[in-house]
Formats: sequence, structure tokens, C-alpha cells
Amino acid sequence: MRNLWTLLLEFISWRMSPDPARREAFLKAVIVVGIFLCAGPEIVAAIELQILLEMLGTTLFITAFIAGAKLALINLGAKLRSPLLPMAPVALIFIAYIDLWLASVAACFASVHALWAVIV
Repeated sequence: MRNLWTLLLEFISWRMSPDPARREAFLKAVIVVGIFLCAGPEIVAAIELQILLEMLGTTLFITAFIAGAKLALINLGAKLRSPLLPMAPVALIFIAYIDLWLASVAACFASVHALWAVIV
């Protein structure tokens, strides 16, 4: 074991430059490589989990933001629809979203009904 350390120190001293900044950068690189070699595959798993956590956090934030916006728009639509349209035609329009021709017939009926309610 002592031979290994002496060989390692000889190799490092051979690679060392007289400039202290370059020497420090080289030693930092050696330390990082040593940490990676000691940690093994756990480093890769930790990095992968951290990336996954970042993506999930962003996705969950966007999902919550969109769900809140949908809820606010549905609430606003319900509040605007209730005084403008009577309840029966609103139900017809809601059911009529399935077919286009049924939706147009229901919209025409609701318009005529609302106009009739205003005139009479």
C-alpha cells in the first residue's frame, strides 16, 4: 500500500506546475475524480434523481397553475351565464356540445327564448 501512495505522489509531483493557481486546479480535479471513484454509481443515481425532481416540480407547478385557471374560468362562465340565459336552454347547450348541429339548434332556441323573455 505504501508503494501505491509513493507512486501516486511521484505522479502528482511530476504533473505539478510551479504556478500555484494551476497546481490548485489540478489538485481540485484529482480530488473530484477521487470522490467519484469512491462514491461509485451512487453519484449517477443522485444526479438522475435530482434531475427527475426538478422536472416533476416544474410539471406539478404548471399543472396546479392550469387547474386553478380552469377553475376560475369555469366559475366566471357560470356566473356570467346564469343571469344571461335561463336554465333549460343552458342545459340544452351543455348537452349539445356532443354534436355540432345539435349545439347550433340549441343556441338558436336559447336565443329565441331569451329574446321572447325580454320582449314579453
